[in-house]
Amino acid sequence: MKESWIYDGKEVLSLKDMPQGVIGFIYRIDNLSEPGKYYIGRKTVASQKKKKLTAKEKLLPENNRKSFKTEYCESSGWKNYYGSNLILKDDVKKGARTRRTILKYCFSKAEITFSETAEIICGGALLDPMSYNSWVKCVIYKQHLLKK
Repeated sequence: MKESWIYDGKEVLSLKDMPQGVIGFIYRIDNLSEPGKYYIGRKTVASQKKKKLTAKEKLLPENNRKSFKTEYCESSGWKNYYGSNLILKDDVKKGARTRRTILKYCFSKAEITFSETAEIICGGALLDPMSYNSWVKCVIYKQHLLKK
């Protein structure tokens, strides 16, 4: 059975349960089958994608533009997400019980990168043998963080 995401003691079942304008969140997944094992990560809730228009779509009056690409929003699969760590995903496949907790909502790409990195480094996840986290990488520009 898939566990729901929890934020501030409440289940998060849809985007309506999240604040307006959120682009992603920082999370912690605890392996309840091995007490103390955990993973810190980030997940975007939706992404902007571009797709090429078909020949039929190009002929429509609303598509009279130079670029024949259209933007659309696609869910990122956050409801069923269990992190990118292969060992954690393997444990989940084997039936490990988990608790998925949203630690913080983020409203920009820079904020989500900064917050995940801070949570992993300042929380000591890289040095903790009980953490699934084995690396962290980020590029953050100060002006992107200060923009709001």
